[in-house]
Amino acid sequence: MTWTEVNDQNPQMVEVGRGDVSAVIRAKIAAGTLPTIKPEKMFVGPGNGRPCSGCDLALTSAEVEYEFDGEDQRIMRFHQRCLAIWHEERTKRKELPSCEQGH
Repeated sequence: MTWTEVNDQNPQMVEVGRGDVSAVIRAKIAAGTLPTIKPEKMFVGPGNGRPCSGCDLALTSAEVEYEFDGEDQRIMRFHQRCLAIWHEERTKRKELPSCEQGH
């Protein structure tokens, strides 16, 4: 999967593997940076350069952006692939006993 980096005046293409993104998203869920509750509604449209909440890379105008309000009313934005990984990882986390979740 190839995405454009966000914080660079001259965006460069980087290769991000599914395992890498899964690890980042899993860490963000554990840290409370990403929500664990499925949103009631979601908006879909073209990206506009803002960072994906999952991988932190830009959502370009050539990509679809999935957006929703998080539990704390922060706006979450995802690439399609990052959204799928987030759903998978948050579901796995809910299935773990609380002692394995770090509580």
